Amino acid sequence: MISFPNKINTNRIADWVELFVISENKKISKMKIQTLFEEGGIEVDSKIDDVMNELSRRTQLYGVDSPIRIDGLTIEATINWTDNPFYTLCLIYSTYGVENTTDGGTVLFEKIGNTFLKAFLKPETFHLGFPTSKKLIGQVNKVAKLAYEPRGILTPNPREKDSGVDVISWLPFNDLRSGQIILLAQCGAGDDWNKKSSISLSTWNHYINWNYETTVPSMIITQIVQADKWQKYTGKYGVLIDRARLYRIYVICQANIPKPLSRKVKNWCKSKLN
Repeated sequence: MISFPNKINTNRIADWVELFVISENKKISKMKIQTLFEEGGIEVDSKIDDVMNELSRRTQLYGVDSPIRIDGLTIEATINWTDNPFYTLCLIYSTYGVENTTDGGTVLFEKIGNTFLKAFLKPETFHLGFPTSKKLIGQVNKVAKLAYEPRGILTPNPREKDSGVDVISWLPFNDLRSGQIILLAQCGAGDDWNKKSSISLSTWNHYINWNYETTVPSMIITQIVQADKWQKYTGKYGVLIDRARLYRIYVICQANIPKPLSRKVKNWCKSKLN
């Protein structure tokens, strides 16, 4: 059986339930959830109703093709974890946080963010990525050239990693002119995503002199944002793309997701679940 989350709250327990039913391919009842946690020395009695309510909310967020189904007081998976390893990777990170930054998982998540945005919005995208051997100044110059946007007056510090941006997307008109819709996204795989600084549009406007009014910040995360925190975090980070939205994108665009990326994510998940 998968281990319990290292932090115990309503969202983490709900994440664990999702991961349990999809990885173990078993149904689980409300009572069984409580029993398993209590046998592990974790008191969840006061949280269990909130957990069930949260899981019910998530089935609506996921849509008609939700990966989980609730039948009375029983939760079950509607897909195998290998059917959507991207969702599984998000669940693993959302449940346990980033426990290892050297196993390639966080880089995979950035690639997922880049790929899913491209499949859904059909823009041009550029994955800055960190760690990388490429310097930010070179990447900024390349994006400006590809997007036909003029370089700004500011040159990134040589020690600057990615200036808070992991993926740059733009919707081109293919007329070789500037003035497009730009989306700057950062990817937060861990549970500390809400401690990240918001993207500085003014800084990036000085790197690349695109239209400030049509430049949109975004945050792509593995977790599902609590209902009562949604407005707070969209106000801070802009367009939030959480696990529920990533799942919907996959359902709509799975035919356009490259198979090599699917295999890499599946192998990563397998290493964590076995």
